[in-house]
Amino acid sequence: MGDDFPDFDYDYGAENGGHGRFRNGCFVLLSLFLVVVLLAAFVPTVLWLFSFQNDRPPAEPTPTPGLLGEAPAEPAEPAATPPLAEAVVNAETVAETPTSPPPPALELDVNRIAYINEDGQLMTVASDGGDARQLTRGRQRLRFPAWSPDGRQIAAIGTTGSAVAVYAVDAEAKRSQPVALYADRDKTPFYLYWSPDSAQISFLSSNTAGLALQLVPADGAEESRIVATGSPFYWNWTADGRQMLIHAGESSQDARLELIETNGDGRGDPIANPGRFQAPVISADGRYWAYAEQTQGNSQIVIEDKETGAKQVQRHAGLTALGWSPAADILAFISGDSPESDDFEGPLRLMDAATGEITLLSREKVLAFFWSPDGRYLAAFNFRGRLQNRGDISARAKGEFAKPARQFDLPSMELTIFDVTTGEGRVILEFTPTLTFLSQFLPFFDQYALSHRLWSPQSDALTLPVQEGNVSQIIYISAKTGSTRTLGEGDMPFWSQN
Repeated sequence: MGDDFPDFDYDYGAENGGHGRFRNGCFVLLSLFLVVVLLAAFVPTVLWLFSFQNDRPPAEPTPTPGLLGEAPAEPAEPAATPPLAEAVVNAETVAETPTSPPPPALELDVNRIAYINEDGQLMTVASDGGDARQLTRGRQRLRFPAWSPDGRQIAAIGTTGSAVAVYAVDAEAKRSQPVALYADRDKTPFYLYWSPDSAQISFLSSNTAGLALQLVPADGAEESRIVATGSPFYWNWTADGRQMLIHAGESSQDARLELIETNGDGRGDPIANPGRFQAPVISADGRYWAYAEQTQGNSQIVIEDKETGAKQVQRHAGLTALGWSPAADILAFISGDSPESDDFEGPLRLMDAATGEITLLSREKVLAFFWSPDGRYLAAFNFRGRLQNRGDISARAKGEFAKPARQFDLPSMELTIFDVTTGEGRVILEFTPTLTFLSQFLPFFDQYALSHRLWSPQSDALTLPVQEGNVSQIIYISAKTGSTRTLGEGDMPFWSQN
C-alpha cells in the first residue's frame, strides 16, 4: 500500500521560521510539567482504591425462597478471591478439564399443540390457531405424537410399507425429516413415553413373550434394547430417569409390581401382590407411590410413604384407575361399582396421602380424568349416550374399527371441570369424540396421562379431537368459559409440557 501514496515530510519549522522552534520547546516543557502533576494526583487515588477494596466487608448473597413453602437454604460463605495469577491458572485448568458440565440448556417456551392431520403427517399449531406448521411430508403415516419434556422433539409411531417404526422429529424446525429410531415388521411398537430428561424414549412393542418394554436413545446413538417383558404392561418413570415402577402381567402367577433399574436386568424386588388396577403412579415429589394390592381376596388402593414406610389403604370394587396431583400429595381415583366389574368407571374421589381422608368429587360415573398442571382442576369425561362402559366400547371397536368414523355410532360425551379447592364441578362441553380417542386413548387414560397432555401448560385450556359429521377436528376449549375454537382437521392432539 506504500506505493499508492507519496511520502510527505512537512517541515513546520521551515514554514514558521525560528518562532516555530521556540514554540515547540515551550510546548515540550509544559507537557512534562502536566505529566508530573497528573502522576502526583493519580498515586493517592490508586492507594485509596486498594485500601477500600481490602477493607470493605463481603456482600451478603441474596437468599432464595425455598420451594413449596420450604425454608430458604443458609447462604454459603463467599469464596476468597484468588490472586490474579492463581485465577488465571484455575481458569485454564477448568477450561481444559473434559469432565466440566456443559452450560444448562435454555428452557423453551413452546406452548404448542401437536396433532396428526388427515394425511397422517405431523402438525403443530399455536393455541390461537396461528402459526400452523406441517413438520413432516413423507410416506410414513404417523399417530400418537408425544412431546419430549423439554419441548425440543416430538416422538410418534409411524408406518411405512410393512414395518412400524418409532420416529423422532425436531419440533423447532419449520419442516423436519423424521428419524427412525426403531423399526420392525413383527415386533411392532404402539405406545411411547419419554424419559424425564428427554434423553430416551421408552415404548411398548409386541413380543413373543407378550409385550416388551424397550428403551432407545432419542439421538439414535444406540439401538433399542428390551428392558422387561409382560402382558399387559404399565409403568411410571422416577424423576431421575434411572428407574421405573412397573406393573406387568395379569394372572396371580405372573403379575409383577416392582421397581426396576433402566440399565438392569428387568427384575426388581416385589413390592406387593398386585390388585386390580392398571398403571402405578408416583407423586410429583417422589415421596409417595400408589397402586392396588390384592389381600385376603380383596383389592385395595395403597398409598405408600417411601420416607417413613407408612401406608394408607382404601378398599375398592372392580378395577381402579389412579392419578396424582402434579402439585400436592393428593391422589384422584375411580373404581367400578361391583367387585366383579371389569371396568373402572365410577365416582371420582380424592385421597389425602398423609391422612388417608377420602373426598367425593362426583357421584356420577366418570370414565377418565386428567389433572391440570397446576393441580387445581380435574377434567373428567363421562358418557351421555347409550354406551355406558368400556366393555361396550371395546366390543364395538373390534368389529367396526376399520370402518370410517361416520359408520360407527359414536356416543356423545360430557367434559366436566372440577375445582378441587372448592369441590365444585361444571359441565363445559358436550361433544362427539373421534373413534381413536374413544377406543384407544380413554380405556388406558391412566397410562396416557403420564406421557401425553390434553391440558395447556398454563392450566387454562384443553385440546380435544372431536367428530363433526365426516370430519375429525382439533379444538381448543377454555377451561373457564367452555368456549371453543377449531385449530385444524386431524386427530390425536396433545399439548407441549412447556
